Amino acid sequence: MTDTSRRRIVLLLDGGLSETLQSMLNPSNISLHPTLWSAALLVPGGIPGTTTDIITSAHDRFLKAGCDIITTVGYQATVAGFMASGLAATQEQAMDFICRAPQIAVAAVNAHVARGQNIAGDVMAKNEPISTGSGASIQPRVRASTSMFFDRSANVTVPVVALSVGPYGAHLADGSEYTGKYACAVEAIRGHHFQTLTALTQVWQQTDSARKVLAFETIPSLEEALVIVNLMSTDFADFPYWISFQCRSGSQTAAGDSLSAACASILKAMSSESVYNHHGLVGLGVNCCDPEHAIEAVGDISATVPSWMEVLAYPNSGETWDAVRKNWTKDIKSSPGDVSGDNVVHACAANGATVVGGCCRVGPERCEEFRRAVDAWNLQFQQ
Repeated sequence: MTDTSRRRIVLLLDGGLSETLQSMLNPSNISLHPTLWSAALLVPGGIPGTTTDIITSAHDRFLKAGCDIITTVGYQATVAGFMASGLAATQEQAMDFICRAPQIAVAAVNAHVARGQNIAGDVMAKNEPISTGSGASIQPRVRASTSMFFDRSANVTVPVVALSVGPYGAHLADGSEYTGKYACAVEAIRGHHFQTLTALTQVWQQTDSARKVLAFETIPSLEEALVIVNLMSTDFADFPYWISFQCRSGSQTAAGDSLSAACASILKAMSSESVYNHHGLVGLGVNCCDPEHAIEAVGDISATVPSWMEVLAYPNSGETWDAVRKNWTKDIKSSPGDVSGDNVVHACAANGATVVGGCCRVGPERCEEFRRAVDAWNLQFQQ
């Protein structure tokens, strides 16, 4: 039975970091790396005419937009990717580049907090319907939050840093991250993630002052998710992480797995210790998908996972990628699936999402819109 004595509020995750960085580079006619994308910015000279200062500036824009959680520029930062590009001569050098992503993000958060630009904290709940922003009222479908990973206490105002880890297919730059059809054995996927995690967990202690979580993003299949769960349980059991699926519909992963069945399989495979110690798997969700799919998907996930687990939704903008012209269309859908900030946030939250944000084509300006929507949703918790 749901504990109604304490209701969870929604936290705001940032948007598409790489797309934001590209927009910041556009006035200088500079493009991100063709295979490493924004990860090349971690390498001195990796993208001529740039420094890591631009990453700091992008983080700062999202923090100023009111994001409670920011992601690192690590999605395509891998040993294999850096070495294949020629930007790293050795595995050690590649791992050093991987470590720079969380270091930059943590420094940005520390500077943000030092300027006194802290975020708002938690408020208690009132069990009543709220407006969706379009005239209709909905009854919030919110679950207990007393032992969730992300602290919602009123005195906690420091943003969280999510250390982004992309799927195996991200370093291939062939689109396979959106299908999960990898031409390799499971052992190769495990080895690939092991290298990245070895670097990230080594730098974890060096950034001990920050609140952090590992974020496995755009995972296309249950198969890869189970590799991650097994790897984290056996080799990196002390570290908290979430897994976010890329999905082809509101009920299927990109590879075609049933989303609810995939979540159930993950829960069966994971260690129960994370319930009590706040390490291990702390969240499941979807990202880099259509907003309408995300809204439906979080309903399935929320109905499957335990009440202490975070449920994440950070879809794309609602625009459509034209694979022929290599650009995004501008005709964001409006009906029947309204993907405005208010409706995405309220619909995802009503279906059980606890963390909402954006992915591709969702920049700081859109996150400001999301912030207002999150604040409106969270008003129901005010006594």
